[in-house]
Amino acid sequence: MITFENTTVLNLIFAPTAELLHSEIVHANRTFLLGLLFSGITLSAVYVAQNFNTIAILSELRYRNLFEASQDAIFIINLQGEYQDVNPAATEMVGYSLLELQEMLVDDLRIPSAEVSPEVRSRMWREGGMQELSLRHKDGHPIPVDLVVSPIREGEVQKYVLGIVRDISERKRAEKELQKYRDHLEELVEIRTVELEAVNAELKDFAYVVSHDLKAPLRAITQLGSWIATDYAEALDADGRELVDLLIGRTRRMHGLIQGILQYSRIGRVVEKKRSVNLNQLVQETLEMLAPPASIQITVTNELPTVVGERARLRQVFQNLLDNALKFMDKPQGWVRIGCADAGDYWLFSVADNGPGIAAKYYAKIFQIFQTLVPRDEFESTGIGLALVKKIVELNEGKVWVESTVGAGSTFYFTLPKQEEER
Repeated sequence: MITFENTTVLNLIFAPTAELLHSEIVHANRTFLLGLLFSGITLSAVYVAQNFNTIAILSELRYRNLFEASQDAIFIINLQGEYQDVNPAATEMVGYSLLELQEMLVDDLRIPSAEVSPEVRSRMWREGGMQELSLRHKDGHPIPVDLVVSPIREGEVQKYVLGIVRDISERKRAEKELQKYRDHLEELVEIRTVELEAVNAELKDFAYVVSHDLKAPLRAITQLGSWIATDYAEALDADGRELVDLLIGRTRRMHGLIQGILQYSRIGRVVEKKRSVNLNQLVQETLEMLAPPASIQITVTNELPTVVGERARLRQVFQNLLDNALKFMDKPQGWVRIGCADAGDYWLFSVADNGPGIAAKYYAKIFQIFQTLVPRDEFESTGIGLALVKKIVELNEGKVWVESTVGAGSTFYFTLPKQEEER
């Protein structure tokens, strides 16, 4: 009779499932499951297979009892593919009795798979390994299983193959449900994306059409107000003139707002060819157009690069940032500094001033359309300028942000990718 020096290792082979696994194995991560499930079993099977005679192992009552009690299906097969012995868990899994199985071959249970060639299977029988496959139940339905195979040798001669099998039907059902859920989510996301794109397109068209159609009557109202102020100047008292001036101011503000909406809606709709733009020249042209007062010193701190982009949009970015710095300047001697730094794949631009500054809680708000931090009666502001800057920069795959200290000034940063002009 053979005795066993390492009975602990053998116990692992036949240990009940509850002792071998934790409840986390129900997760559908196959790699984790297989590693946790069969790492101990595989090592144990190899140890047994290479050092002991299987028939002798099972002849010992203790190991026969463990073999019979194992919740994993265990098959012992000879090299001709015939079943020598199986435990009750195996007969329960496949629906055949031990006597029926002993009249069958391995291929009678295995459902052929294109993923496993005869060569791979033969190598597994000789060397051992792990595999996922399907067995055919007696009633015909497939059983997905994980299989650990180990050769059993007497000395240097292989006699049998030991197969330890676990039913993974529940895991497969969970994986199928998970995939179904993922597919459903992807479908919903795709549908929602199409809907949002359609809504956005409609909103852009609506904003453009409405804004365009409103410009004509607003021009008429502004013109009418100007005529009243001129032709009836002597007939109007101070209150009347103030009301007419208020009317003209409000219509001009509305005209500016509509113009801003039109500009905002055009971004991304009307695209001009991207070309090389000399930013030194562009910034100089912008400053000449803005005509800053003598009390504010404008400085370009270093040479600006030539970038690839839509010239009109890039001018709009610098114009809006500089216009904000000039418009909100609260110091008797102000300054605005324009700079640029090389940031690898991007150019990092900055427009700094010593104006009133912005509280940190408003950093996000100022880039939202129609948002202003001061009453519109104090400053003619539509709340569109910085929203335009953000949209243009992001459409050019850049980012824009602000850093500021209340009372000391603000620095607006934005990035533009380095690109070559399309030929």
